[in-house]
Amino acid sequence: MIFSLRSLCAACLCVLPLTGMAEDSRPPADIFETSFEGDQGYTTGWVQDQNGWGIDRTVQNPNEVDVIVSGVMDMPVPVGAQMLKSAAYPASANLTYTKEPTEGFFTFSALFAYEPLDPEKMTSKFYLGHEEGKFSGPCFGITRRDGAPVFIYRDGDEEHVLAPGQAPEQGVFYRFECDVDAAAKTYTVRVYLHEGNSLIGEAQARVRDDIRRYNNLLMVMAPTAYVDDIWIGSKPR
Repeated sequence: MIFSLRSLCAACLCVLPLTGMAEDSRPPADIFETSFEGDQGYTTGWVQDQNGWGIDRTVQNPNEVDVIVSGVMDMPVPVGAQMLKSAAYPASANLTYTKEPTEGFFTFSALFAYEPLDPEKMTSKFYLGHEEGKFSGPCFGITRRDGAPVFIYRDGDEEHVLAPGQAPEQGVFYRFECDVDAAAKTYTVRVYLHEGNSLIGEAQARVRDDIRRYNNLLMVMAPTAYVDDIWIGSKPR
């Protein structure tokens, strides 16, 4: 039997523990965490209205961001049994993850992978902010620049390459990690290769607007993107 390199890599990803700190030994998040599992109240299908998730537009694409399980047509789930998948364009998922906004230091972490249906439409970004200022805080993700995919982050109003010389590969899980100093209005963003937990890019930046309170996560994703294992805590991981 002949296996493709991609299928072998996918199989490895499926059995790896969460990088950085093993999934069963890391501290529980004291602000928010989810890996979209059944025992966390998620069912397969559109994430709209599941545990507070919604979209950020008036025009809705049914099933634009779905909770899925590992399958023949999808990548293996890196943590647990379920994850999110964008299935339409444009696609977004928005969540006010806590009633009490954070005004001090906090850390955000999430796993991300992409396999774009259209290479010209691959931009996918995480936005950390407030429910009344969803685009005001840290912003990072991937996009296409000069014909090639790149990791990006926003410093004030300007967008920069996060990991020069390191292009995000299709079908590979990465972990974005962001340390936010809400009082100073600054953040540090890092991107790791999930397999092997190797750091491939890091940058310090300023938030765009005068935002000092955080309780909202907005993800804008092109098809097909995958997100899993979101972790938000008040102490570094």
